[in-house]
Amino acid sequence: SDRVRINVGGTPFITSSTTIANAGADSMLCSLLNENWEPATRDPQRHEQDEIFIDRDPALFAVLLDLLRTGELRTPHGIPHGMLVREAVFYGIDRHVKAASWGSPLDGNRVRCRASVRGRATTDAVAIRASPGGGCGVAHGPMIHVYDWSLEELPPVTLDFMSVNDFGFLPRNPLRMVVCAADRGDIGGLGCVNAATGKLIQRMKLELDDSSRSFMALACASSDCEVFASSRMRGVGIWDQESGRNVGFVTSGEGGGGSKLQWLPSSNLLLVASMFPHSDHCFLTLLDRRQRTKAWEWSDCEMRSQPLIMDAVAIQNRNMICVVDQSDELGFIDTRMGGGGGGGSGAAFAPACWSHMFQRLKRSEMEEHLYSKLRINASDPSSENLQLFSTREEAVLVHSCSLLPATARLSVSGGGGGGGSGGIADIDVGGDRLFVLHSDENLFDVWESPP
Repeated sequence: SDRVRINVGGTPFITSSTTIANAGADSMLCSLLNENWEPATRDPQRHEQDEIFIDRDPALFAVLLDLLRTGELRTPHGIPHGMLVREAVFYGIDRHVKAASWGSPLDGNRVRCRASVRGRATTDAVAIRASPGGGCGVAHGPMIHVYDWSLEELPPVTLDFMSVNDFGFLPRNPLRMVVCAADRGDIGGLGCVNAATGKLIQRMKLELDDSSRSFMALACASSDCEVFASSRMRGVGIWDQESGRNVGFVTSGEGGGGSKLQWLPSSNLLLVASMFPHSDHCFLTLLDRRQRTKAWEWSDCEMRSQPLIMDAVAIQNRNMICVVDQSDELGFIDTRMGGGGGGGSGAAFAPACWSHMFQRLKRSEMEEHLYSKLRINASDPSSENLQLFSTREEAVLVHSCSLLPATARLSVSGGGGGGGSGGIADIDVGGDRLFVLHSDENLFDVWESPP
């Protein structure tokens, strides 16, 4: 018979083996119907299959069974989403809940704020990083608070007496993070952490001389097989993900190792950007991972009249690097125009880079200013529908591939109703989600595209 009788917590359910098969061959539910699985209480003389008893919550099972039947997730009022996700993990169908919960690939022109998550840390958060699986991490001084795709908080990563400079999730393994940190004596290091447990998996070793003791990683990024971390003294280091072995360093230019790294998978290049507050001038370098050489570089050292550049992001399918200045104005650099640095010897700003000139702010004023952040929706770098996200005061602007002007403005004041204020500290894009971190109240918003 195609019928399957399941008793969950005293409530009987009758369904079909076809519906159970929708759970997937590797799920717990399908394993119950495997011909090699024989419960000890089954009477071999009976032709009719006995009732399978599962000691779990029947109300949650009813929702999940309906999901397997219809492909739609209809959660009754009063059932927390996190509780439903935990139950789905038990049955091995959490990926079905994930697929039904999210609507579409991220589209900044039609996103909606799905949730505002408030942390419990005693200090304000300074950085947020998205996981390829839809979760995120939020850095608070020596701690990183980690959230899975259902926005349930996992055990935090704690670094004793060290501050997190940067961190990121590995592209192929969302359960692993790379963390670079330093203490007050500029002595730091790089390590790989289990995002689910908060425990250190391995330390990234340094194949250097005695000066390695003063190694301090400023920023990090990852490809499919390697980890990159920058240092003022040594440039950009390259580590093998599996062994944790340091395979060398590449000098990235006068700007040192760079305060921001971005891996460009379609071209096998690494963008190294050294900007304020680590440098008074902007140095941009594209490093060739294979040749361990510079493929392109640019600097604004000779452009005294230009405002200071505060952030940069590469747009791969347009051969451009977008930059933002201290007044939140965007500009674009064409990487096909030679290179060689020095501002005017090769790469140059597009004619419509800045709308007008701005006076440079004093360093003390800039340190107190929440300058703009740039992120690119890079889930498919070759796509013609790439979108650029930039922050301005308490809003996120969305730019299409045509770059200017903005096609949407996402008002995030109040954290989507969460009560945040004071501007945006950081943003990130990953797992078909946009994460927006407020500058105070330990609050971040999660934006998704509806079905």
